[in-house]
Amino acid sequence: MMGSIVLVGCGNIGNEYAKIIDKLGSRISLAIGRKESNRQKELSENYNCEFSSDVSDLFFKKIKYDGIIISIPPEEDLGWLNKVPPTNILIEKPGKLKSYELKKLSNFKHNIFIAYNRKFYNSVSQLKSFVESQKGPCFVRVNIPESLNSIHDSKNKQKPYNLIYNSCHIFSILRYVFGDLKFEKTFQTEQLFINGSAELHSFKKCCHFINCSIHMGEYSNTSIYVKGDERSFLLKPIEESSIYDGLEIIYDKNSSSKKYNPKVSQKNYSTCEHGFKPGFYNQTKAFLDYCINGKEDHQLTRLSEGCKILKEIEYFLQDN
Repeated sequence: MMGSIVLVGCGNIGNEYAKIIDKLGSRISLAIGRKESNRQKELSENYNCEFSSDVSDLFFKKIKYDGIIISIPPEEDLGWLNKVPPTNILIEKPGKLKSYELKKLSNFKHNIFIAYNRKFYNSVSQLKSFVESQKGPCFVRVNIPESLNSIHDSKNKQKPYNLIYNSCHIFSILRYVFGDLKFEKTFQTEQLFINGSAELHSFKKCCHFINCSIHMGEYSNTSIYVKGDERSFLLKPIEESSIYDGLEIIYDKNSSSKKYNPKVSQKNYSTCEHGFKPGFYNQTKAFLDYCINGKEDHQLTRLSEGCKILKEIEYFLQDN
């Protein structure tokens, strides 16, 4: 795979992209980061690319590239993209913190994707296949533990920063599997979060019932559990999938007690043979393939879908 990419943002995520781009045999034509950033200088030296702290170099200098990958905080301005000649762009999720701000980018005449890389996990594809294979409606239980952001949040805040900035990837998975969600508050209280917890539900036209629990400051794994026709499916964590088809009874003679453990018939892990995070690697490969060959992977998240993901969160936050 050849081609060249401009990287905007040279932090941890930008450096991960750089490693994958290099591994895939593509080139970084320009790295743009903060002025006097050591990470930026290291990146440019490691991959022999030009670096700059001024995004205007993209439209004032004659730099050849096939696409742009942006990994900067969603609060930062992206208005400069309007001055860039039409190209292919991948923006780290969620792109912006509000759907109307993200939608503005649709006026810039680029092919824009939002980097929801967990949709590229094998486990998520298996979840989608499992749900589609069921004859009857599924009961779905989602657990989202999330941390309070020390800069943006307080314990009583009803619109936690990380719920949008980080947990949006769970809503991207749910939309990928089930379509439109429109979560409602389960308890008709004035506040959404009671003691840092919220309960939501969605009843799909196809009769799937989805229950979603959000807990701020909870120390547990994110999970998606699906009760199917005869078997059950679990993602916990999202990289790992398990299918249960019964109970295993373990009898302890010493205590004269029985333990009932779910019987696992299948267990799979999302892995990458090159040592990268699997979703990260597969998404970058898919984006490069689109930039170079025009081949679009259905797991890439278009800008329009990125806006809908944010709207799903805004829908149940609207009264708070």
